[in-house]
Amino acid sequence: AIITYNMGEKDTIAYDRYSRSPQIPDVPLEELPRCAKGLPYSTQLNPDKLGIVFQRLTEYLYSQVDFAVLAKNLQMTPGSDPFTAFFGQYLQPTANTENIATNWQHDNELARQFLNGMS
Repeated sequence: AIITYNMGEKDTIAYDRYSRSPQIPDVPLEELPRCAKGLPYSTQLNPDKLGIVFQRLTEYLYSQVDFAVLAKNLQMTPGSDPFTAFFGQYLQPTANTENIATNWQHDNELARQFLNGMS
């Protein structure tokens, strides 16, 4: 469904009924609860919130590009895995980090991290 906005009336919501669809003529859509005919402009996302959404999306995309580059570089190294590709630049190699790197896919490791407040 396409969301439409009332152009003339300010901050009013009009109600409408669904009409029967030609694809499913035997389903009485007009008996469904009413729907909004049009939404006032005050219900739109304000520009600040929309900007934050795009900022977070851009940050995520850049992080995935960085991850793809790291993973590609590690594919040339035998025995590497995605955990090392993503977190390897942040972790100093110790016995604990080696344990995490080898067991990060197992439920026991997730439970251990959760119970220790790490996730």
